[in-house]
Amino acid sequence: MLFSAGCESEKDKIVSGNYIMETQKNDDVAVKPYLYIDAEDNAFLFFYDYLSSYASAGSYTVKDGVLKAVTNDEKYTYCFSIEDDGTLKFIKDGSSELNIIDERFVPEIKDGTVFVPEEKE
Repeated sequence: MLFSAGCESEKDKIVSGNYIMETQKNDDVAVKPYLYIDAEDNAFLFFYDYLSSYASAGSYTVKDGVLKAVTNDEKYTYCFSIEDDGTLKFIKDGSSELNIIDERFVPEIKDGTVFVPEEKE
């Protein structure tokens, strides 16, 4: 195994764990969307529509401060910028459309929506 000092920037580092969608205090959301990251295996689970039976799971890559997650069946791609404070911001451009079954139960995930590491929430 080779290690190269200085090759990985701070913007390309991601920590394992749940990243919970940040919502407004007055939002009435029972279950918030979240992104689970397994940094050891470069794997992810993205739960954003609890009425859907589709599991958005797969692997991810990180390049130039952008986490690009691709589902195992390669049907969907989700992009997030890695921020200096350890949060992730959803990037609509380059991401697949988020197909929501019933928008009454799911907060809207817009471009720039912040996902906060669970322990910082």
